[in-house]
Amino acid sequence: METTLFLAKVIGLYFLVIGLHMALRGKELRLMFEAFAENRPLTYLTSVFALILGLLLVVSHNVWVAGWPVIVTLLSWLVLIKAIAYLLLPFSAMAGVVKAFNRPAWFTAGGAITAGFGVFLAAKGFQIF
Repeated sequence: METTLFLAKVIGLYFLVIGLHMALRGKELRLMFEAFAENRPLTYLTSVFALILGLLLVVSHNVWVAGWPVIVTLLSWLVLIKAIAYLLLPFSAMAGVVKAFNRPAWFTAGGAITAGFGVFLAAKGFQIF
């Protein structure tokens, strides 16, 4: 449970900050993601770091229980699966996915949802409720 609380704090705070950033600075982020989708070396490097992070998360927290801790496990697996997809799928497919989500509405709504989810996880991690 100690690992779950630690990861909930870290992931929750991360989601809160990133969600606010997405909602408030979406225009700048859209330009950045557009450039990211065209940069193969940066995409590869990001994928390798995401693979390391995903493996660390899955190995340290592979808890399949009924309740909120399974959210941390699911997020861990999603990070790992995304990294593997970025590494194994053709570059054009992954660039297409990035471009498909690079829309103003996605950054506004996605940012708000991400921030809200971050508040939930951080509150659980800090045992506020």
